[in-house]
Amino acid sequence: MSTLDRRALAALALALLLWAVSFPVTRIALAAYPPEHLALARYGLATLVLLVYCILVRAPLPRCADLPALALTGLLCGTVYQLGFNYGMRTVASGPAAVLVDTVPIFAALFGFLFLHEHLGVWAVGGIALGFIGTVLIASGEAVPPASPSNPVRGICCWRPLPSAWARWCKSRCSHACLPFR
Repeated sequence: MSTLDRRALAALALALLLWAVSFPVTRIALAAYPPEHLALARYGLATLVLLVYCILVRAPLPRCADLPALALTGLLCGTVYQLGFNYGMRTVASGPAAVLVDTVPIFAALFGFLFLHEHLGVWAVGGIALGFIGTVLIASGEAVPPASPSNPVRGICCWRPLPSAWARWCKSRCSHACLPFR
């Protein structure tokens, strides 16, 4: 195995590990911090790490023409996503949360079909249907009486803007043909 393959495999392993622990760690952190503060802390730390990396590799600044798309990306993929995720995690267990968050590609495909007039083949329609069935099964397994203060339906509803935010980001990237840090 080449050095590049080992580095790619190590990066993949690290990404998977960080993704896997993010759900239970977020759940634990929400016991001590409100969702807004947790989102600010997570993205503040990520910004500092990215800033140090950009300085070390001497990454060029983005073009002025790219700034509106970058701001929209930050708003939709950062703020909207993270606040919805954190509010949802307050009432939904971390296991089902991980699966429900992964419904984003389902909605991205649907929004692509509805708003960008993309073609959906038989396999895509079947996958979307299967994804919806799985989502309903997971959400119904999380159901508790509506009067319960820990009603996960509220948490699940916090996640509904997430796919929409992601799809809007994708659409903005396509329409502006913007690639940050070219």
